[in-house]
Amino acid sequence: MTEPSAASSLSPDVLPTVLMRAVAAAAQGVTIADALAPDVPLVYANAAFERMTGYPLDEVIGRNCRFLQGPDTDPTAPQAIRQAMAAGREIQIVLLNQRKDGTTFWNDLGISPVRDDDGRITHFIGYQLDVTERVEWEQELTELAHRDALTGLSTRDHLLDQLEELLADAGDDQAVAVLTIDLAGFSEINETFGYDVGNVVLRGVADRLATVTGPDDLLAHGDADNFLLVRPTTADDAAATAEWLAEQVTEALQGQIPTPVLPITARAHCGAAVSPTDGTTASALFRAARRTLERRRAEP
Repeated sequence: MTEPSAASSLSPDVLPTVLMRAVAAAAQGVTIADALAPDVPLVYANAAFERMTGYPLDEVIGRNCRFLQGPDTDPTAPQAIRQAMAAGREIQIVLLNQRKDGTTFWNDLGISPVRDDDGRITHFIGYQLDVTERVEWEQELTELAHRDALTGLSTRDHLLDQLEELLADAGDDQAVAVLTIDLAGFSEINETFGYDVGNVVLRGVADRLATVTGPDDLLAHGDADNFLLVRPTTADDAAATAEWLAEQVTEALQGQIPTPVLPITARAHCGAAVSPTDGTTASALFRAARRTLERRRAEP
């Protein structure tokens, strides 16, 4: 078996001491686990590991590193780690861990097997780096990408993605009712009072539509004066649910919305569609709902 390559100009009698001091002084956590002992316990941890986890080193040695897992740790992450170690493979993974005080942190964890001259795995060396700020920043960026800045609702694209997941997971007796909602006369509001007032109206409409939604519903601000609403239901109740939702939207928008210039009444046109009757994809359902809306808009 080919050994990992390394280079050093240090003499053999000095190298082990320098390596140990370097590992001890490393800014990221370093651990070594005994692969031959039951439950693969830690036999070494450096000071950075202690600082990162809050566990004194004397409470770490002799324990399997799973003590860092908390109730919010994704169970697939430890499973992937166990599988890699059992196969003698390296692994690099980011998972949510828990400090001794109960607070959580995102751990960028790398584990590599250490082999003896016969190729037998004797130890695992782990490298831990707290990447909480990076992960939370990435999560915030994702949330911003999925959230409409004006209304605080989901974006159209995010709702469509969520709807596709609902449709993919739906059983034979499950369905969804979808509504596309256009505000009547909204362009005149913008032209008469300006876009700032129009934005106030849109936020007011979003707040009122939110009162109609349940915990499993999806609500999004689409383009301009358009809103999208999705409710999971059963196949038998889908048509009635869509009709009831349209009535609830109309009722929710009754009454005037306060604006800086004067109270404005928002009126809406609704178009509904249900799966699987009107379509089995998100785009097909909202095209069907749009056709219904246009027909109703054309009615005298």
